[in-house]
Amino acid sequence: MRTYPKIRIKGFTDPWEQRKLSEEFSNFIVPMRDKPKEFGGNIPWTRIEDIEGKYLNGSLSGQYVTEETVKKMNLKIIPKDSLIVSSSATFGVVAVVKNNLITNQTFIGLVPNDKETLDYWYSYFQSDEARMYMKLQSAGSTIFYIAREHFENMPITVPTKKEMIKIGAFFSNLDDLITLHQRKCESLKLVKKSFLEKLFPKDGEIFPELRFKGFTDPWEQRKVSDLFRVTRGYVLPATKTDGVASAEKPYPVYSSQTKDNGLLGYYHNYLYENAITWTTDGANAGTVNYRAGKFYCTNVCGVLLSSDGYANKMVAEALSAVAWKHVSRVGNPKLMNNVMSQIEICVPKSIEEQKLISEYLDQIDRLITLHQRKCDALKNAKKYFLHNMFV
Repeated sequence: MRTYPKIRIKGFTDPWEQRKLSEEFSNFIVPMRDKPKEFGGNIPWTRIEDIEGKYLNGSLSGQYVTEETVKKMNLKIIPKDSLIVSSSATFGVVAVVKNNLITNQTFIGLVPNDKETLDYWYSYFQSDEARMYMKLQSAGSTIFYIAREHFENMPITVPTKKEMIKIGAFFSNLDDLITLHQRKCESLKLVKKSFLEKLFPKDGEIFPELRFKGFTDPWEQRKVSDLFRVTRGYVLPATKTDGVASAEKPYPVYSSQTKDNGLLGYYHNYLYENAITWTTDGANAGTVNYRAGKFYCTNVCGVLLSSDGYANKMVAEALSAVAWKHVSRVGNPKLMNNVMSQIEICVPKSIEEQKLISEYLDQIDRLITLHQRKCDALKNAKKYFLHNMFV
């Protein structure tokens, strides 16, 4: 068995020691399994979806349990500065508890001997080693769970306390960076939403709240068919595309998925240039995007072409705000060409005003994309280090 991780914190060379998890934790708290009926479910049960980050508050549902209730129901409290780890269904979901917490049977509370090592253990339970052990030790037919004794007897290989603290701090800093970029990304999305509400006229109006200097004319209602030639893409198997752009296959291919704004891959040929696309079929029907430059799109994409400059980001955003209302939900969701052609949107008469709005929105989108990519890169880095910094 290995006693050294593949990647070490600088300055540490001693081999790690083999132990049991019970040697590192003073208590393993298994909550009660039966929901107290007389309280009508008012106990603050945790849910996996409540855990989005490192810290978990003690009152997830905004309700608190009195001392009298705790005594009467013999509730087991997980104290602050502990961990809760998912012991059922989704293994590896872990959070730091910063207030006393009552939870349900899908989690187990782990109270460490030393609070200074809390960050280390928080990271450890996200590692491949911990998750694999829990998966192998799980039991059950439809709902899988891992028993308390398996946590207590969990074999671990650990460094010195000093190295534990350094590893914990490393991952804590990495988590902080991920959170920072994610928050910036979400903040920019809110900024964009706010400006969209002000840069576009409200329903039934022809003047937006905010205008670029020099523009005063009222906006006008126009049918899509008055502004664009409406067409669609062609069938293209994903196997014929490459995952990255190259000299041989430089053109992006767009399809119906939401990942990467519909980017399927790259191809040696293109169909259109500077156009607006929308998803015609499936769960994402009605999703609208402006596509700058030369591109290919598949048969589940409708395409709007204009030689007068209406194919721009501003018009795409205007369409995006209303297209979903016209999607047919009978059976497979659809927004076909004939329906799209009849949609009306409110647009400025001036193409120059459209361009200025498009440029402004594009700047915000670039910032959102920048922070999202940084966030994704940091998450991938974290996966790599989790895989290589534990034994």
